[in-house]
Amino acid sequence: MHIRTREWRKLPKEVRDKRLLSLGISSASLSKVRAEEPRKRLVAAARLALSIDQTANSDFIEFIAGYNSGASLFHHFATMSELLEQVSDGIRIRELDPITTTPDEIDLAKFIPKTFRGYPVCVESVADTRLHVWQKVPGGIREATINRRILRLLFLSGVLLYTTEGSKYTRGNNDVQFSNATPGTHRLFLEFLEAIGVPRALVKARIQLHDAEDWNQAQQYWNDELGLDNNQYYKPMMSPAGTAPRRHTFTLHLKYNNSMLACLLTEWGSDPQKLYAGLTRT
Repeated sequence: MHIRTREWRKLPKEVRDKRLLSLGISSASLSKVRAEEPRKRLVAAARLALSIDQTANSDFIEFIAGYNSGASLFHHFATMSELLEQVSDGIRIRELDPITTTPDEIDLAKFIPKTFRGYPVCVESVADTRLHVWQKVPGGIREATINRRILRLLFLSGVLLYTTEGSKYTRGNNDVQFSNATPGTHRLFLEFLEAIGVPRALVKARIQLHDAEDWNQAQQYWNDELGLDNNQYYKPMMSPAGTAPRRHTFTLHLKYNNSMLACLLTEWGSDPQKLYAGLTRT
């Protein structure tokens, strides 16, 4: 259960407390939490919040602690990660049941990093064959649902392709982006994304052109090569004339809007030798 608290900010404290009680939090629990000094109070509130909502945000924690939104948490803790480190139980994560894989497959649950950029990465099973991967960061939640099973060679190929031709996660660039002019390279990367669990129909595309008159020809070319639909394209990217030789294949930029998957791809590709060693041991 995810508790949305945006509308709670305008409510009087008494009304918010009634909503907390309706979620199953007892008045005794609230009194016990609020009897602590401020820093310990927030830790106790976080522990209680996470028992109800595994993706609890700072507002929910502050309301349990008896504060207004933005009134205290970040006065005592620099980040949500720092607060969560103080919660002895940490973030509640379901135990993953083992799955059976063939010698050619891997279980991606074994390759999910414990942290990314200092924040814990959490994993839950979804109907045995899929994983829900998420990370609580200041300002919200990153999350992605991916398949657990994937061919070992396809996984390594996809990660290495992304490492060489894809964008790396940054604050200003936090989606999965991949650029190349070779159809076979794009076909392999799309096959990798589909194996991870990303439907091809959700991937967007942008063609880089040197002449606007090439647009229809370029779009039809990539539709034929990759099986894309016309509604998957953004406006073409126009390159200044004379900046590069004309390519009859045209450069194609693929984009999938999911920052959690971008984090995973960046982390997996950060040390290819380590990834290869891990794949050979699994």
